[in-house]
Amino acid sequence: MNLGQNPATLDPAKARDLNTLTLLRMLFEGLTRLSKEEKPELALAKEVSLSQDLKRYTFALKESFWSEGTPLTAYDFVYAWRRALSPAFPSDYAAQLYVIKNGRAVKEGKLLQEELGVKALDERTLQVDLERPAPYFLELLSFPIFFPLLQSRQESYSRFVDHEDSLVGNGPFCLKRWKQDDSLLIEKNERYWDSKSVKLKRVFFVMVDSETELALFEKGELDWAGSPLSSLPIDALKELQKRGRVKQKTFCATSFVRLQTQKGPLAIPAFRRALSLAVNRKEIVEHVTCGGQLPSTTLVPPSFRLHPRELFEDGATAQAKELFKESQVRLTRPLTFLYCNGTRNHLIAQALQEQWRKALGVLVRLEAAERKIFFSRLSQGDFELALGDWVADFHDPVNFLEILKTKDAGTNRTGWENALYTEMLERSFNIAASKERFSLLAEAEKILLDEMPLIPLNQAAMLYLHQDKIKGVSISSMGNMELKWAYFDE
Repeated sequence: MNLGQNPATLDPAKARDLNTLTLLRMLFEGLTRLSKEEKPELALAKEVSLSQDLKRYTFALKESFWSEGTPLTAYDFVYAWRRALSPAFPSDYAAQLYVIKNGRAVKEGKLLQEELGVKALDERTLQVDLERPAPYFLELLSFPIFFPLLQSRQESYSRFVDHEDSLVGNGPFCLKRWKQDDSLLIEKNERYWDSKSVKLKRVFFVMVDSETELALFEKGELDWAGSPLSSLPIDALKELQKRGRVKQKTFCATSFVRLQTQKGPLAIPAFRRALSLAVNRKEIVEHVTCGGQLPSTTLVPPSFRLHPRELFEDGATAQAKELFKESQVRLTRPLTFLYCNGTRNHLIAQALQEQWRKALGVLVRLEAAERKIFFSRLSQGDFELALGDWVADFHDPVNFLEILKTKDAGTNRTGWENALYTEMLERSFNIAASKERFSLLAEAEKILLDEMPLIPLNQAAMLYLHQDKIKGVSISSMGNMELKWAYFDE
């Protein structure tokens, strides 16, 4: 299989891109995991009980072991979650743990780690107290930042999660070899609690571009090509689709452009809206990406049906020109547009560059960057426009809206914040009725799109090829590739 690029880390608390998160789910496992039907099922948890107020979960753990033989305990969860919420620890996904009582206060250094709402009652019993009821909590627990870690291993090695000699996992596979920027080999973890379900003995990953990947697949040297770990070459898609070889699956993900709202012309909302209205999304998905994507004028994917109709017209250039004039922006230099290196991203960036020039006379300079540099610059706010996307962590609209909940959220990076928007998201957690809750979330998204700290582009789709002999690979609508049940039908 092809990973595309070298993982920046194999630390479950630091990973942020889909490829790394997918790989981590092969090497580690949490209290729950998603089934083939995309429903949360118990994994390391043997059973769970829930208090009447729906805020206290008590988990009884299965007997299980780390890949080097040490018994896994409830204390490993306590250690991992406290570590991720340490004020000095860099983690873009730390906000996922704020659902736990005192999670945010611990991360902000206002409370001690011992005051976090997680406790090991004994080696095989974990008690978790939440800030508020969270109906999606069991699904959220399958996300890598909730995975346990072996404390003794971390204390022995400074970068214990980033080398095959020191990484210890507890998932279906274990890391055997990692040749940086070249290849990675994982093998079946014989100590995994459900090892009898794992049929593959090993999985070898290369790190090549999409054109090389397709060539290797055509020669039979790769068993899989394309989503969710990489993308098929755009110039080959039409021919592959004509031959009926491409498989397609809806992707609960939105592509967008982040805008740096704290300085320069992009600090003006009218200018940001003008840029968004000038984008012809239909043209991009039909003539540039060509991969079954759906044009989207919202951050929350249309499949959630949060709004009965589009909130603004796609490619409304006349209105865009009016807003541009109203903004009184006078550009003295091109805007810079940062994106992660790759053919598809480059073509999207070029298309947007031309649409903005043609509709508004706005010039844009393209800056391609390797993945590690791209995320570093994003974290530092060192960009004006940046191509991005968000893949659902769990099936709820709030998971998309929360990425911009506060300006200091690791998933935001635009510098934008709106007190009413934040308050509406907070209120949504205390509403049980789904219709009323979705209505409130829809109003929150209207605020977001009125101020436009990001420009929605499309709801993504997954396109892939696989050799006929490979069976049992499960791909969720959130892009999680599960190889636990995969096998070869020789």
